[in-house]
Amino acid sequence: MTPYHCQYWAHLLTLKRAGGSIENLTRSISNARLDLNPHQVDAALFALRSPLSRGVILADEVGLGKTIEAGIVLAQRWAERKRRILLIVPATLRKQWQQELDQKFYLPSTILESRLFKRMQEEGQDNPFIQNDRIVICSYHFDEEVTARLRVHRDKTLESLSERERWLLGLTRSELNGEAVFEPDEPRFRYTGRPAPACAGTADRWWGTYHFDWRKAEKNGDIFYRQEHALATSTIQRALSRSLAPAVLHLDYAEYGSVVAPLIGKSGWIELSKLTIESLDVEEFLVLVGCLEENGQALDEEVCRKLLLLPAKVAGDARSVPPDFKELRERSVETRVRDVEQRNIQFFDEEVFKLDNWSDDLKQGLEREIKELDKLIREARRAAALAASLAEKLEAQKTIQSLESTRKERRKRLFDAQDDIDSRRDDLIAKVEAQLSQKRAVEPLFTVRWTMISNRKGTKAQES
Repeated sequence: MTPYHCQYWAHLLTLKRAGGSIENLTRSISNARLDLNPHQVDAALFALRSPLSRGVILADEVGLGKTIEAGIVLAQRWAERKRRILLIVPATLRKQWQQELDQKFYLPSTILESRLFKRMQEEGQDNPFIQNDRIVICSYHFDEEVTARLRVHRDKTLESLSERERWLLGLTRSELNGEAVFEPDEPRFRYTGRPAPACAGTADRWWGTYHFDWRKAEKNGDIFYRQEHALATSTIQRALSRSLAPAVLHLDYAEYGSVVAPLIGKSGWIELSKLTIESLDVEEFLVLVGCLEENGQALDEEVCRKLLLLPAKVAGDARSVPPDFKELRERSVETRVRDVEQRNIQFFDEEVFKLDNWSDDLKQGLEREIKELDKLIREARRAAALAASLAEKLEAQKTIQSLESTRKERRKRLFDAQDDIDSRRDDLIAKVEAQLSQKRAVEPLFTVRWTMISNRKGTKAQES
């Protein structure tokens, strides 16, 4: 494959997407050693869904994998460079959580105990909880001391996962050409190229046999090759950093289906750009636009994407001037901007709905308690009036006093609850208002002129 394909795949693998998107979750899953169940995928997507959400409760039955669900969420936040993560668990489970994070998700963590906390403070660290290079695990005891649900089927997740593996495999094959020997019948290779940089440490020299399937890697004693592995990261960065001048690509139809068959023997242009949108989240999209050379007919983005999946060779520099794709590019950008805005509107509506329901439940519950106390006070006053002795009247007045004190406390809680509701509503409005000035940027990546050929005998006759 060509450097243009490698850079395209590298950008696909590293795009920043919305926190609760299947694309983002797939990246986290692809770097973990997991056999997932559908409900675990659902739970993780639910937890990551909205950037406006203040948190979720995962409450599956015992044994259904809440640790895995939480681990996926942690892995996703870690991949988003959100590194201030505190994990509070029962003291007896601290070591188990550390092992799970390390062995299944490759996430670094440290157990923060009282002695370590005090020692770090004595050494001059004001807040030992701030450790940006690892997740902090502590116990409940130590902590005391110091509705929307997104359904995504498992097959879609696995389909997306296998697609990412294909991108990474194609990129790695091309970039490590001459530095690694790939097996023809499975995603496995032996790396014999350049050693790891000195900063990676002597324990990680990169040399060895790698496998894309963690199960087979464990069985064979291979290294599990995943996007976050240092060798893969270096390979992806190599493709991303390459400056690519306009070139001519010969696309080989021989190994593809009939979707692009009408383009055999024709030529055209493709332009690839990266769109970054800053709103509630920072999101990145690849913008593909193209046209036929003979009549300037625009190509659908899906067709452009399929063209870049075809085997190809660079046939030289593009000598002719590329067409002006400004109008097509802006149209594609506006479509994505509208999609992001509509999704953010949905998130906002969901949070307002949850806030309204929570406030109604809270106020109605307190109002019911106050009405019940009013009833009890009236009954107590009647009982006091009917009391036959001074001692009984005194005891009745003490009961009334206690009930009135409780009612006063409930009324105060009702006022405080209204203040809390107003404060949360103000915070939500302020957070969304601050994001209304949506920022966008378009970065051109490369432009190629392509020609579709077919090395499969009889293809033209069969397709015509």
